[in-house]
Amino acid sequence: MASARQFFNTGRNIIAIGRNFSEHAKELGNAVPTSPFYFLKPTSSYLANGGVIEVPRGCEVHHEIELAVVVGKTGRDIKKADAMDYVAGYALAIDLTARNVQNEAKKKGLPWSTAKGFDTFTPISDFIPKEKIPDPSNVNLWLKVNEAFRQNGNTKDMIFNVPSLVEYVSSIMKLEVGDVMLTGTPKGVSQIVQGDVVTCGLRVGSEEKDILGMKFDVKDRQNRRGKLPRSLPLLFYFTYIITPHSHHLSLIMSPSLCVDGIQSPSVKLSALQTRLFQAKAERKKSFEDIGKKLGRDEVYVAAIFYGQAKPTLDEIETLSKYLNIPAAHLLAEFGPQFYPDRGNLMATPPADPLLYRLYEMVQVYGYPIKAIIHEKFGDGIMSAIDFTASVEKVEDPKGDRVKLIFDGKFLPYKKW
Repeated sequence: MASARQFFNTGRNIIAIGRNFSEHAKELGNAVPTSPFYFLKPTSSYLANGGVIEVPRGCEVHHEIELAVVVGKTGRDIKKADAMDYVAGYALAIDLTARNVQNEAKKKGLPWSTAKGFDTFTPISDFIPKEKIPDPSNVNLWLKVNEAFRQNGNTKDMIFNVPSLVEYVSSIMKLEVGDVMLTGTPKGVSQIVQGDVVTCGLRVGSEEKDILGMKFDVKDRQNRRGKLPRSLPLLFYFTYIITPHSHHLSLIMSPSLCVDGIQSPSVKLSALQTRLFQAKAERKKSFEDIGKKLGRDEVYVAAIFYGQAKPTLDEIETLSKYLNIPAAHLLAEFGPQFYPDRGNLMATPPADPLLYRLYEMVQVYGYPIKAIIHEKFGDGIMSAIDFTASVEKVEDPKGDRVKLIFDGKFLPYKKW
């Protein structure tokens, strides 16, 4: 059991059980599970008592207080009747979640690793010997933010008790000494932001005193970006022949979640595209700087970097000299075989031509526009509030154009 006591430094897995309290499942609009399910968190997310919880840029971070089970001996296919023989002790833990990132992952059927795995996202106490908690099905868990109760529940409300969870998880993966199992959270999860102070504790059964308590300050994760301006107007042009029809249009430009730098984690870049970004960073050039050399706007330049626009031969020559990348490499990428990526079009795009053009603009140029926003104003901004739009007809002998001006107040996520 000695190794189990040192789980913080020696443990290999954090196994987190999801939706194990019915009221918590309901408060998030999830179905109550009929069998256990779990996800894994990296042990690098551990944070000792008294540490600082970091809120990543653009993330809406929620707290989830949980009883943690510490595995005391290795085993698999463990029977429920024998499960407690494999438990060395317990700990008090907080499973922190970037809720907005998790919601996006759920919509796309993707894993929750990013939403759950940031550094400091598993604050956890010291080891609690098994004899201190004779019945893990009767443990009071509480959490306060700035001295106000947010969560206050008891493990008796768990859908699946500890022996059931040990049996289930060990039927899938080997449990090893020092592994930690987070057993689920009661209702009351909510957001924490910079400046908050989180305190929590654990009490056994009808005891009046807590076995232990923890305290954490909350701060924004440090970044190299500047502050975001109060207002950020967005200006778009696209070619369209005016018709007498009117339309109600709704468009929200929302930068990528939790982006570190300007490259979205959901975009797959080729080796050459990655080299373009590296050369740009090495020379400390902005998309605007490169655009001036090409005689083009910055969104077009960003679109080239993301493979959503095809440069001309003259532009390839200019890029080669300006970024010190062999022209042959650029030609190999953007040659006759290259076709710009037009995004993942939905199965049934809008039939109306005006709506389709708006839709296509966001699909095709969404990442370049977001890259420009991040470069100019920093990460961690969100969709606009107090949102307005104006539509103007622009006379053009080649075909009248529509000028759309979208304006709104863009705020950091933490102020939403």
